[in-house]
Amino acid sequence: GRIAGTFVQPVLENAVQGVQWLSKIDPGHKIRNIWLLCILYVLQEAPEIALRKQMHDMCILKSDIKESRISRFIRILTLCTLSFQSFTDAQYLPSMSPWLVQETFNTVSAASILLVDECYEVMSQSPYEQRKMIEKTLDLLLHIISAPLSSVTLLRALGAASHVLEKVGAVVFFEAVDDNLQHWGRMIFSLMNNTSLSVRSMAVDMTVSLFGIAFNEGGNIDDVAQVFLSVLPEVVAREIALYSANGLITTAESLECSLWPLRRAIADVEEADPFDDDRVDSQLSPFLRQFCRACQAVIDGVLIELRLQGNNCRIVNREVNMLGDKSRRMETSAKALPLSWTFDADEESLFEAASFFVPETCPLQRIRWLMTLKRLHEAKGQFVEAGETLILCSKTVAEAIPHIQNVWRPSQFELWTDLNVATWLSTIGCKSPQDQSGRINRQVMAFAHEFLEPATLRSLIISSSDHGNKTTLPRPNVPALCKILTTVAKDAVDMYDRENGMDPLTFGRLEELLKVIMGYVEEHAMTTIGIVGRRSAKVSRAQGVEEIASLRQVSATINELVTKMAERMLLLEEQGGTKGVLNNWTSHGFNAADTKTNKMFVFYVRVQLVGKKTNRFLESTTIPTFLDWNTPYICRVPSELLQKAMNGERFKYANKNMKKGQAFERFIEDEICAVFAEPYISFLQDEISESCIEFCTELPDELTIERKKSDMLFFVVTPVRNIRSSREYQSKKFQFKKIQSVENRGVSHLVEITVAKHFPCPLSRQPALLTTEVKS
Repeated sequence: GRIAGTFVQPVLENAVQGVQWLSKIDPGHKIRNIWLLCILYVLQEAPEIALRKQMHDMCILKSDIKESRISRFIRILTLCTLSFQSFTDAQYLPSMSPWLVQETFNTVSAASILLVDECYEVMSQSPYEQRKMIEKTLDLLLHIISAPLSSVTLLRALGAASHVLEKVGAVVFFEAVDDNLQHWGRMIFSLMNNTSLSVRSMAVDMTVSLFGIAFNEGGNIDDVAQVFLSVLPEVVAREIALYSANGLITTAESLECSLWPLRRAIADVEEADPFDDDRVDSQLSPFLRQFCRACQAVIDGVLIELRLQGNNCRIVNREVNMLGDKSRRMETSAKALPLSWTFDADEESLFEAASFFVPETCPLQRIRWLMTLKRLHEAKGQFVEAGETLILCSKTVAEAIPHIQNVWRPSQFELWTDLNVATWLSTIGCKSPQDQSGRINRQVMAFAHEFLEPATLRSLIISSSDHGNKTTLPRPNVPALCKILTTVAKDAVDMYDRENGMDPLTFGRLEELLKVIMGYVEEHAMTTIGIVGRRSAKVSRAQGVEEIASLRQVSATINELVTKMAERMLLLEEQGGTKGVLNNWTSHGFNAADTKTNKMFVFYVRVQLVGKKTNRFLESTTIPTFLDWNTPYICRVPSELLQKAMNGERFKYANKNMKKGQAFERFIEDEICAVFAEPYISFLQDEISESCIEFCTELPDELTIERKKSDMLFFVVTPVRNIRSSREYQSKKFQFKKIQSVENRGVSHLVEITVAKHFPCPLSRQPALLTTEVKS
C-alpha cells in the first residue's frame, strides 16, 4: 500500500495529461493495457486518503485547460472498461481471465464511488462541471453493468450507481442521465432477469430507490415509469432471443419460463412496504403498484404477440411452435387457438398495457398495444370488440395531434448493438472463437427491435419529416398521424361489418369520432394559421399548410364514412328492417341466415366459477386468468357462437316442434350458454375428471355448494338482459331472474349487475362491480 501510495500523484497526473494519446491506441494493444493496469494497481492498493487528496486536487479548475482534469480522469476509467473487455479473449489463461475482469471492473466501480464522494461538493462552485462529472460517471457505470460480468462486479457497479443517486438526488440524476434514462431502464430490467438472486435483489433495490427519491422530490413517477415501460418490450424480447441463441427455448412453455426471474423481481418491487422501507412513501405505494401491474401486462403483451404468430414464430433462426402440437384447439372463424389459452387474461393485459400510456406523450406506444388487442380479438372472432379497439385507437391519435411536440420517442441502445463500443457482443451465441463475428448478436437485436416498435406501425409514420438519427425512432408529424387515423377508422368499419346488425353502433361511433376530429381541426387550423403568419421560413409556412390540408382530408374521410353508413341504414330500413337493439331477440324470429339488417342482436351471459379449484387457478407463473374464483363476470357472446347455436340440431328440432313462447326462449338461451361454455369446459376436463365438473345455467344454492365444494367444480353460465342506458346501443347494467329454493318458491327475485365500462367495449368480458337483488 505504501509503495502504491508514493506513485499516486505521478501515475494519475501523467495519465490525465496523456489521456488523448491513450484513447488513440487500440483497446487491445499491449502498451495501453499495461499502462491502464498500472493506474488500476494504484487505485486498488494506494491508501484511500492519498486517493482522496489526489482527486480533490484534480477538482481545481484551471482557465488554460479546455477539459477539466476530473473529466479526463473519468475518460481514463472509461478507457479501462473498453480495454479490459479483451481479458475475455482466448489469449489469456482461462483460469486467470475471470479474475482479471472481476478485479479491474471492481476497482473502477470503487473509484467511481470515491470520486463522487470527494468531488461533488467541492465542484459546487461550477455547476456545469459538477453536472458533467455526474453525467460521465453514470455513463461509466452504465457501461460496466451492460457487460456480462460476475455477480460480484455487477453488485459493485449497481451499488456505485445507487450511491450516486442518493448523493446527488433525483433532480441532478435525471438531468445527468437525460435521454439515457431509457438505457438505465433497459439495464435494470435486464438485471432483474439475471440468474443470480443477489443481482436481481440489487436491481430491485435500485428501482425502489429511484422511484422513491423521484417521488419524494417531484411528487410523481409518471415520466420515469412511461420511459421504463416503453423499452420493456425490447428488453423482454432480447432476453427471449438470448435464451434462444443458446438453445434453451424449444417450446412455448420454455419461452415463458425464461421470464420467471423478471416477473418475480417486478413482484418484489410491488411488495415494497412503507412500514419496512423508509424510501417508500405511503402515497407512493399505489403508483408503484400500478407501475408493476403495467410491467406484468407488457410482459404478457410480448408473449401474446408471439402467440399470434402461431407456428410461424421464429426466434433467432429457431422455430418455436407457439400453438403446440398436442394441445386441443377451440375453433373460431379466424384460426384454431389452443384450449390452454381459454382462461388467459390476454385481453385484459393488453388493455392495461395500452391504458398506462397517455396520448399526449406516448401515443404510439398506446396504439401499438391497441393494435395487438385488435389482432387478438380478430383471432378469437370477436369483431365488434376489434372495431371498438380501433375506434379507441383513432381517438388516441386525434388526442395526440394537439400535443405532437411533446411526443417522446425511444432510441436503440449503443452498448447492445455497436461492437466497437462493446467488444464482448461478438461472443453472444458463439461456441468457438472463430465464430465471433457478431452475427448472432445482430439477429438477437433485430428480433428485439421489432418489439421496441413493430414494423407495421413504423411503416405508417414513414412519411414523417423528422426521421431522427440512426438510432432514434422517427418522430411522427401531423400528416403521419392523420394517415394512421384514416387507416384505423376504415379498418374499424370493416371489423364492425363482419358481425351482423352492427350498423347503428358503427354509425354512432363514427359520429363521436367525427366530433372529436372536427374540434381539433378548427382549433389546430386557427393556431397553425397564427403561427404561419409569424414564420418567415418558407419551409415552416409550407409545413403549416400541409398540416391543415391533412386534417381537413381526414375529417372529410370520416364524414364520408358516416354518410355511407347513414345511407345504408336508410336503405335497410326501407326494405323492412326493424331499427334498434333487440334484447328479447328470440321472440322476433331471429334467422341465422340473415346477412344484413338494422337489428342489433346482442347476447350477454353471466359467468361464474365456484367449488373445487383447478391447478390453473391455484398459481400462475405466466399470463393470469381473467376469471377470479367466485366472482361473476359479464361476457358478450360473439355472433359466431350465436350462429353455431342456431345451426345446431337441437335448435332445429326445437324450432320445428316447440311452441313459440317463454319455454322456447329459455331453451334457446340455455343452448347458447352451452355453446359458449364448450371451450371452457373442455379445458377444465384436462385439469380434473369430467365427473367432477357440473355445468349449469343457474347458480346452485349455498347448501349444495357447501356440500360438494371439495369434490365438484360448478361452471355457471346464466343468460342476462342488458338494460339500455342513456348512451344508445350501450349497456353497463344487466338483469336476470333468480330461481328460488323450494321453501321460497312464491317469491321472485331480480338480480341486477353493474360493470365498469359500457358494452360493447374493447373488452369482451368485465367483472361485476355491483350486484343487487330485488324482490319483484
